[in-house]
Amino acid sequence: MADFKLKLLQRELDIITKRLSSSVTYTELLNWLGNFEENEKEYVLELLSLFDYITSDDIFERYYEHFSTILSRENEKKIVVHPIGKYGKSGTAMMYYAKKAIEETKQKDRFDFVYDIKNYIDGLESLDGIVFVFIDDIFGSGDSTIEYFNERIRDGVNSKSEQATIYFVSIITMSNAKGIIEQSVPRSIILTEIREKVFTEGIGLIERKERIRKIKDICRKYAEKGGKLYLKDKNFKPFGYKDSQALIAFSYGTPNNTIPIFWGNRQGWFPLFPRFLSNKVSRRKEYRREIAQWISIARIFGEDAFVTKTVDEMNRTIEYIGKDNFQLFAVIKFLLENNDIPVICQKLGIFESEYQKVIAIGKSRGYISERGTVSDLGFAEYTRIHDLVTKESESFEGKKPRFKDASSYKPITFRGFK
Repeated sequence: MADFKLKLLQRELDIITKRLSSSVTYTELLNWLGNFEENEKEYVLELLSLFDYITSDDIFERYYEHFSTILSRENEKKIVVHPIGKYGKSGTAMMYYAKKAIEETKQKDRFDFVYDIKNYIDGLESLDGIVFVFIDDIFGSGDSTIEYFNERIRDGVNSKSEQATIYFVSIITMSNAKGIIEQSVPRSIILTEIREKVFTEGIGLIERKERIRKIKDICRKYAEKGGKLYLKDKNFKPFGYKDSQALIAFSYGTPNNTIPIFWGNRQGWFPLFPRFLSNKVSRRKEYRREIAQWISIARIFGEDAFVTKTVDEMNRTIEYIGKDNFQLFAVIKFLLENNDIPVICQKLGIFESEYQKVIAIGKSRGYISERGTVSDLGFAEYTRIHDLVTKESESFEGKKPRFKDASSYKPITFRGFK
């Protein structure tokens, strides 16, 4: 019976990982489930089955659709795009995806990308013929969006135009946030995909009232006072910021509107979709460890394309995993896994300027094409290493390492001698 239950759990986890675009590993899922009591797991898995993981491709496609709609409606007008929120927040990150989508429309010349919106508006005599598009990843509660609009935008727009065209564009908007934005900025147009609060009865997300109550009780148990995830900030309810009840994560991070049992990290809690730097750094270390292991295994079998070699003054060959080779292989791997630039930079802990230097090195070695994608040579080299690592991993399960002469194996370490 226990084996049968285990098989059912494995099948359910397999389905969930596929639904989440393989954004979490099987091990990460099991670690997250380990936060809960045994009799709670079926309920949190039901909640997880409703979770939306938004990939980089999803973001691009939705922005492309929204900007194409704006272009078709606003003939010949100049379109000003501005990210909602302070620099470094999610709105700023969205500018990357917005620019990429706008380039695809082949009408980039009609757009201005503006970061300092207050000074931009103050510098114009009139707003006639201008369309404002304010972007973010999610409008969760609507409060922070309107607070920002009132602080930076409203007075300037009202003083210079009573007919300014205003769009709010996001990937996801919670239904209550849509109402708040529409009420606060009556003439605005919202382009988005609407989500309801997950515990709203009668909408079919969780059908039985008793199951809704049970799942809510579990969330309260861990996120209200006395629970591991309790936060004193009154805005952080057991069901997300200002009771958003969202079940959403993006490829680059998780909004605080999402229910905290998925992203909390207090008192040893294992987050499935981290929000905080400490958890992201931990996973960054795991990425680095995995990549270093791949390069080391490849070296053992003669694939040393990403091993750095120098000769010292005593004519000894020094082999180590150098920064440039390490980052280049990582970038190739992440590109082939369909990660976009912001996600790759986050995984490696580098700035976009550093990413571009890695791309330049890849181009000089033929591994990266002129378009910034992995070339045929890069793909072939990565595939050889991937196949070696996969074969070695399969042979290692339950056995000793499959080296022809295990005694001759010398691990590659930073600045280690051959």
